[in-house]
Amino acid sequence: MSGDDHFLELAPLAALDALDGEEARAFADHAPGCEDCRRELQAFARVSAQIALDTAPVAPPPRLKQRVLGAVGVTTPTGPVRAMPAPQAWPTSRWPLTLAATLAFALGLALMYMTAQNVGQKRHAALLERQIQQQAAVQEMMADPSAHTVTLAGLPAAPRAGGRVVWSAQKKRALLMASGLAPAPAGKVYEVWVIAGAAPVPSGLFHVDPTGRATVDLPWLAETESVKTFAVTVEPEGGTPAPTGAMVLAGSAT
Repeated sequence: MSGDDHFLELAPLAALDALDGEEARAFADHAPGCEDCRRELQAFARVSAQIALDTAPVAPPPRLKQRVLGAVGVTTPTGPVRAMPAPQAWPTSRWPLTLAATLAFALGLALMYMTAQNVGQKRHAALLERQIQQQAAVQEMMADPSAHTVTLAGLPAAPRAGGRVVWSAQKKRALLMASGLAPAPAGKVYEVWVIAGAAPVPSGLFHVDPTGRATVDLPWLAETESVKTFAVTVEPEGGTPAPTGAMVLAGSAT
């Protein structure tokens, strides 16, 4: 699952204002620059707003109806009627719709919440499965005698960040592991660079999870076999052919 898929799964919870902590901040930073996430969030918000409007009136039980009418100053037709600024018929005609709309809205929110909870459980299970797969891939690469490892240090733009790249020319595979990175700003993404000659070559895009971590399978490039430096910069969403943003991680392979 990509970083965008992760944020799409957060949209139902965001519509219910059920996110908190790092997830809430990460979604708030990501959503303005992601059309898919905005569309998903708006769709869930429209569902909750439309429930009450689409509900047909339901007549209340007689006793409950009279208690409510009495509370607003209206008695039965045979008794005295207190002076009211609005016609007596208004509470009687509006009350069923108001009650039904309120109940429907509450039930709709409850259903949305249960759906969001279910989505949250599935997301958590998918996250655990992905983490297990990533950890297995890292262990496999680390155990490979043909693999090389370079440590990436955090630069002034991200002083608390760090990471490693493990790659094997024999298996033609490279993995990047990063931690301590803040979520990329709205409309931005982290981009990996392989520097073997004079010009850096783009080698993959990624977003971090709410804990600031990411494990990324990098596309195998011919330049990776003779790499001198790996680096990570912040670039516009979709990536760029050459670095333009702040460099947050770098490590020498020589």
